Amino acid sequence: MTAVPAPRIRGDALRWRDDLRTGALWWALSRVFFLALAAALGAAGRAVRPSAGGPWPLNAYVRFDAGHLLRITESGYFTPDNGVNAYDEAFFPGYPFLSRVAARTIGLGRLDVDTAVAGATVVTWLAALGAAVLLARIAREELRISPHAAAAAYLLGPYALFLMAPYTEALFGLCTLSAWYLARHRHWWWAIAATALACAVRVNGLFVVIMLAVMMLRRPDDGGPSPRVGWRRLLGLGIPVCAPLAYFGYLWARTGDIFYWMTAQELGWGRGSAWFGRVLVASARHIGAAETRAVAWQQGLEFVFLVVFCAALWWCLRRGRAEWAVFVWLTLYSLCRGPVLLSLPRNGLDCFPVVLAMGAALGSRRWRWPLVAAGLAVAVINTATILADQWTG
Repeated sequence: MTAVPAPRIRGDALRWRDDLRTGALWWALSRVFFLALAAALGAAGRAVRPSAGGPWPLNAYVRFDAGHLLRITESGYFTPDNGVNAYDEAFFPGYPFLSRVAARTIGLGRLDVDTAVAGATVVTWLAALGAAVLLARIAREELRISPHAAAAAYLLGPYALFLMAPYTEALFGLCTLSAWYLARHRHWWWAIAATALACAVRVNGLFVVIMLAVMMLRRPDDGGPSPRVGWRRLLGLGIPVCAPLAYFGYLWARTGDIFYWMTAQELGWGRGSAWFGRVLVASARHIGAAETRAVAWQQGLEFVFLVVFCAALWWCLRRGRAEWAVFVWLTLYSLCRGPVLLSLPRNGLDCFPVVLAMGAALGSRRWRWPLVAAGLAVAVINTATILADQWTG
């Protein structure tokens, strides 16, 4: 396994201004691309008008799970959807809380559907910009790959449309990238703070805790922090864990069910646990038994991104990035627990080593243009699917 040298800052070669320019360029291009695509599909009668409030284009991508997050933003948890339990409690409070702050700021204290849509979209768009800048920075500083390829793979990738919508992917990605970058540069307590925010946004934040623990325990010649482990820092990783524990405790107090979060996951989205082989068989059968092409398409892409995750895991190991490999493996394992493969492609946005691996693949002259063509084609089809309200992944 190749040893990873400690990072070295080399004068102006790694100026933040360059990375900000790179991230902002691709961020702006991605906004134009997805908004133009939404406008074209709407003009062609291929898009269903969004039911949420807010002005176009802020509400163009308010679909499916975004409704849960906006309801929490506006009204809090345990709010019925037309008299039916919507199981909004499956979503952690970090993103809705920041969206509410942004909404009240935009609305000058007013909080309704319109300001909630605006606030949540602003949080997503700014987080996507920040994540793109950090990806460009890491690509340039750590991997010596094209920062443009890394930013483009993230912002214009097959599932980048979720960086346009009020979803948690952009904010979680910014938190995890910040946590790793800060830890890499020995700012451990700031990294722990970023991890705490990640844990308040998604349960996957616990994987970031483990990633940081691996970084703290690595040998110095592998890029570890020091000859002696900072045990206070290691124990400090218990701070981020308090975020999900506090939320689980809140749900327990409200419902009397200590496992209510898992109950909401199961009843609202059919999440469960099964042997991996059984999950693969059930997923393959799901394609054959699909009632619509959209269902078959998304289930097929689950298998494609199963391969992508495995390739990214191999790439991390080849580069000697043990903490990245752990993060990828935990994310992959959590999404293959059944009853079928579900949301693997979308969670590639949450797992930044997968994005970096895709960026590295774009640097290959042999594969660059086939990958670009395939990625944009999938992005267009996915966008058309979600705007037609036929999303299944």
